[in-house]
Amino acid sequence: MHEHPVSDLAHAFGLVDIVEESLSPWSPVYRARVIPRGHTEARDVVVKKTAEARERAEGMAVWTRMLMANGFPVVAPIGLDVPNPQAIGEDWYVVYPFIEGRPYAAGDDVAALGDLLGRLHATQVRTGIVGGLRTYSWPEATRDDVDADLAAFREQLPRVLGAEDAARACLTIVWTMRAQHSGPQRPCR
Repeated sequence: MHEHPVSDLAHAFGLVDIVEESLSPWSPVYRARVIPRGHTEARDVVVKKTAEARERAEGMAVWTRMLMANGFPVVAPIGLDVPNPQAIGEDWYVVYPFIEGRPYAAGDDVAALGDLLGRLHATQVRTGIVGGLRTYSWPEATRDDVDADLAAFREQLPRVLGAEDAARACLTIVWTMRAQHSGPQRPCR
């Protein structure tokens, strides 16, 4: 990772203010202010390092903008009078709107996250967009791996979701596995 002074980021993106301390201990993520394209007032934003290559950075930007245009609740790169994302030295950075929020709380947020994940997977993506995104291979799993996952679900789901919702989630998991895999299925309970 190459470190860039925040002044390089401010100059490249036309930021009117930037906090020099990263919001994240793992990656350069800076809170800043910028005047978006077509506006006269500065807006709170976040500048963060993104993908390693141009194709990936631009692919992610196009994908998140497409999701937003289709009503999916996602942050997408903000419209600026300069390219966004763009390379700063060898690294790629992007400016997103700053969104007020709170830390993730598993017990409170797991149902909403499941809903969002389902909606995300159901969203139609144009073929040209997919080419710019990173690809992932399907994980190799043995029957023992699946059984260990089911045991963890059986233990954790009632604690996180409550008994009734956990039972529903277990049934969903078992029926999904039956649809995707052959061989005998063991119930969650």
